[in-house]
Amino acid sequence: MKRILLISSLLTIFIAGFALNADSLYLQKDYIGAMKGYEAQLKETPSARLFYNLGNCHYRLNNYPKAVLNYERCLKLDPSCKDAQFNLELIRTKLPDRFAEKSEMFFVRWYQQTLQAHSATEWGLMALPAWALTLVLFALYLLLRSPWQRRLSFALFILSLLFTLTLHVFAAVRNHQTKTEVRAVLMQSTDTFTQPALTSKKDRALHEGTAFTVTDTFSKQVNE
Repeated sequence: MKRILLISSLLTIFIAGFALNADSLYLQKDYIGAMKGYEAQLKETPSARLFYNLGNCHYRLNNYPKAVLNYERCLKLDPSCKDAQFNLELIRTKLPDRFAEKSEMFFVRWYQQTLQAHSATEWGLMALPAWALTLVLFALYLLLRSPWQRRLSFALFILSLLFTLTLHVFAAVRNHQTKTEVRAVLMQSTDTFTQPALTSKKDRALHEGTAFTVTDTFSKQVNE
């Protein structure tokens, strides 16, 4: 048991040393050295912060495709990382591909932005105090004797219950998105086609660094 604890402690110290060294190298503008340090840390303990730092290294080295890839990985683990979101938007201004935003109703856009602001775990954690408040309001409704106080506490109980259930719905939707959504980043330019068929026509070229959501896959063996 002591040997296991010793090995674990040494490993923690080793990783911490890598972290300090990589951060120091980044501040010294040795982005290649910092990149290697962050990659070594990621092999041991993947985290949103490390993916973000690695993305910064690639950005400083003008390797935009890998910068986009690591910012996307950061946001996969921590959708609320504003710095990664800002850097992604900044890189997109430097890439040749431009896509018009989908025309959506205001409330649909608001819902999507609100949903994406937190991870499933964060939405679930926010529901815990909401449940506590809901139970307190229900208890007040049962204990109070004044009619107007009972009506008020019951109305607040209903509102709190609806809010809590909304948090759970958001958590469930984000969890489903996290498990099923597949994002990809082009590492080299490629052509797109109008349909998934061997006889289809070319549509447009996509350039390296372009990120997209994979909604379906198609494969077919070609016999020569």
